[in-house]
Amino acid sequence: MSPFEFPSYKYYTSETLKFHFDLSAADSSSVSPWGGDLQGKDAFHLRVRVHPFHVLRINKMLSCAGADRLQTGMRGAFGKPQGTCARVAIGQVLLSVRCKDANSNNAQEALRRAKFKFPGRQKIIVSRKWGFTKFNRNDYLKWKSEDRISPDGVNAKLLGCHGPLANRRPGKAFINAADVSA
Repeated sequence: MSPFEFPSYKYYTSETLKFHFDLSAADSSSVSPWGGDLQGKDAFHLRVRVHPFHVLRINKMLSCAGADRLQTGMRGAFGKPQGTCARVAIGQVLLSVRCKDANSNNAQEALRRAKFKFPGRQKIIVSRKWGFTKFNRNDYLKWKSEDRISPDGVNAKLLGCHGPLANRRPGKAFINAADVSA
């Protein structure tokens, strides 16, 4: 999937609180059908930005008659693993979607519907970047027309003025320093 295909980029962040983000079914299952039915499954790219590395544990206690004789209370109360979740900070990006400009409203509606699956308040943000790259849209289009952007997986790489001259294309051996810093 080339970075040139999907210029529009939207994401939403946790706005108000820290919470445990259970990734079992809520995230991509609520975004993918909405985006896939309207746009087709190859018309958008969903990236889950948080991963469930935190292990939840439970210290099971007996609640029957004579339970105080059978267990030791809080001594050795580390607990058994119950599940996993992701710890989310305030302002952290939860999901990112990139798509074509024509499908931008559908992607925003998919993210709006996914917000109802999570606790707290999330904010949908329309980025000024080109897809998942770190470049602004105007800069990206300018550098693409100058043939200074090369695909790098799902991202893009800006070709600078470093490296061996033998590897450069004719007429591209030297780039103005003002163009590189922009």
